[in-house]
Amino acid sequence: MTERMAFIGVTTGSSSIMRIFPEWAAELGLPTQTLEGVDVALDAPAAELRTTVEAIKGDPEHRGALVTTHKMSVFEAASDLFDELDDFARACSEVSSISKRDGRLLGHAKDPLTARLALDEIFAADGFDGDRDAVILGAGGAGLALSWALAERDDLPGRIIVTDSSPERLEHLREVHAARGTDPDLLVTRPAADTAELLQEAPAGSLVVNASGLGKDRPGSPVPEGVLFPENATVWE
Repeated sequence: MTERMAFIGVTTGSSSIMRIFPEWAAELGLPTQTLEGVDVALDAPAAELRTTVEAIKGDPEHRGALVTTHKMSVFEAASDLFDELDDFARACSEVSSISKRDGRLLGHAKDPLTARLALDEIFAADGFDGDRDAVILGAGGAGLALSWALAERDDLPGRIIVTDSSPERLEHLREVHAARGTDPDLLVTRPAADTAELLQEAPAGSLVVNASGLGKDRPGSPVPEGVLFPENATVWE
């Protein structure tokens, strides 16, 4: 076997990263150009993810992994297997990147950083102007990371609104922000059933983000049929 990395997701074979990674690796001179897809069902038992992390840790030819969809589940199932977890991983209780250094297994949560970089590309630095809302549909790893990045902006939204069908995910998001020190008046969490009402209330020019798995890992959309977005909204799918 040669040195390689894993891509842990649900349907990894259809992801563009499987085609792009070898090109990146060659351009950057990375030690491996092989990316192996590891498909884990959304409802898979924790033991399956733990076994995956154990296999990476115990294989000297394995460089690590990119984790999508299962970021929080990997942390919950296998956080004790890591020799080191970065500040974001501990704060957000998620692992989005697994690497090795000097024989040690490292877990990282890079999503708050990458979410901020992507946000800066598509939304003006003064786009909220203290009034417009950020409506995040989904409180999983992506929604948590983006809400963290939004709370770090100089140009804060009027409100950071996060919806989800899971009360447990919403509670976890609130706990992370409370530990961060986010102004409780800034953060609003609501059940997914309130999405239509929230989109109708959001001021013109607001940001709306699909941070759920709907339309990606599962069919469907978090936006109810027939609901209109705020006028001049920026919509991030």
